[in-house]
Amino acid sequence: MFQFEKAVSEKFDSLATEAGLKVSLSQPSAMRYENDNIFLQIFFDHKKTSVLIVELGHRAAFEMQSERPFGLIEILKMRASPEVNYISGFRPMSQETLVQSLEHLRLLTEKFAGKLLRNEDGEFQALVAYRKNECMNRANPKDMRAARAEAKDAMTKGDYFGFIKALRSIESVLTAGERQNLLLAEKKILWG
Repeated sequence: MFQFEKAVSEKFDSLATEAGLKVSLSQPSAMRYENDNIFLQIFFDHKKTSVLIVELGHRAAFEMQSERPFGLIEILKMRASPEVNYISGFRPMSQETLVQSLEHLRLLTEKFAGKLLRNEDGEFQALVAYRKNECMNRANPKDMRAARAEAKDAMTKGDYFGFIKALRSIESVLTAGERQNLLLAEKKILWG
């Protein structure tokens, strides 16, 4: 069994502390750091996909369900980092590879999301604008049907990560109900 909480704490506590964040949730597959404004969360879906996910966002917007968290992959894409091609496949198979993967994710988070964690002016607005632009560019009817079918299939299998991934790809055109389901799935992963 993986010692996820310990490994995340070892790799992310100092980064979180520097940004003024404190641990608010610690579970075998999810850690969350936050302050009054910002949160950082790290997930490990060790039961199904074995994927590590790093997300951050504004607490108030997330709690009011007006904005979903920003994934590290999304941040790397906005910053045009070549690292984006390497992190989507972090699937640790041992404690050693989990620790190595978390170290790499911490370094990327520090380098590319440090200003976001410190809530520096304009950083979140730029990311929101990037997200809207990306969603508008990808939203064609064929892609929307495929994404919705993929989300439905994932939900039937109880694959919340797959459901979230599918709906995020067409976020700009989601119905109010789909947005609500997306946020509920994200909360289900975080809070169990």
